Amino acid sequence: MKTLIVGFQIVLLALVTLSTGAYGERVDMPPAWLKETATNVIVGTVMAVYESKADDKEWSTTRYVAEVKIKTTEKGDGLKTGDLVYVRYWHR
Repeated sequence: MKTLIVGFQIVLLALVTLSTGAYGERVDMPPAWLKETATNVIVGTVMAVYESKADDKEWSTTRYVAEVKIKTTEKGDGLKTGDLVYVRYWHR
């Protein structure tokens, strides 16, 4: 009887584990590491922010696009003062 109960618990644990999704996320990284790995680093002024919201049964996600006017470029080629860039980010 004890074997049956332990077997049932194992099956129940396996079903619960398989039914829940695994969601991955990048870990927080220090600013120096982010700057080192970035292809472009700019200083600028945010001119506008656009957002869209999407809800599903598990998450409420807000996606943003920020329009940034470049003041200076610290890293990267092809961007110059006065250019507009669009930065995408999201929040869940």
